[in-house]
Amino acid sequence: MSERLNVLIIAHRGASLAETENTRAAFEAAAEVGADAVETDLRGCRFCGRLALSHDAIKKKEQCENTLAFEDFLQIKIQGAYLPLSDTEMFLGEKLDLYLEIKESWLIKKVLDMTRELRFRDHIIFSSFKWLELFKFRRRNKRLRIGLLWDQNKIKIPRWFVAFCAKYLGAKSVHLQFEGLSLEDVMYFRTRGFSVYAFTVNKFEDIYLAWQWDLDGIFTDAPAYAREVLSQLSLAVIQ
Repeated sequence: MSERLNVLIIAHRGASLAETENTRAAFEAAAEVGADAVETDLRGCRFCGRLALSHDAIKKKEQCENTLAFEDFLQIKIQGAYLPLSDTEMFLGEKLDLYLEIKESWLIKKVLDMTRELRFRDHIIFSSFKWLELFKFRRRNKRLRIGLLWDQNKIKIPRWFVAFCAKYLGAKSVHLQFEGLSLEDVMYFRTRGFSVYAFTVNKFEDIYLAWQWDLDGIFTDAPAYAREVLSQLSLAVIQ
């Protein structure tokens, strides 16, 4: 039985089981239920040229109108504090990290320009399945926090190669698909110096297993439920 009590709860596109993903309501809900971090997807919109929060490619103007702009995301407030970033006031970024998944290959300059002067830029973890894009981010800024995304069920490559790429990028963490993940996988990357996160973890048995394996963090659509389960598990260990 694991004695570790602290598994980072990362709200996957906000509290997306309770609210529409990647919306103001989803991120506000994530903060209100005590998520440790929020995750979102970043794309460019070819209709208006802005950066937008969307998992899927924006192919219609209606989609553009219904997506939250990254610049608006940076201005979300909860109880007078900005979520998750601000360059002007104290904000929840002191408590909440932002996991920013780069979905497309032409966003680098815009993303870096928009985040360059933020007071809490070190609370952003840049991640992507597009490893070449992460390399471009790293080449432009040696201090960025980078997490390597790998869906081991879709991309069949050796673990040693994934670890090599992550090390070359200076990544601090690897983010793996929970389905099909094994304790051997977790230990392999951890013994090579990486924090290990898993996506997407929603069911009780999966949260329990993530806790038992001492995962550093889980991406979950239900941060409130994950918090409740992990609290119960922690309490059981204490008792």
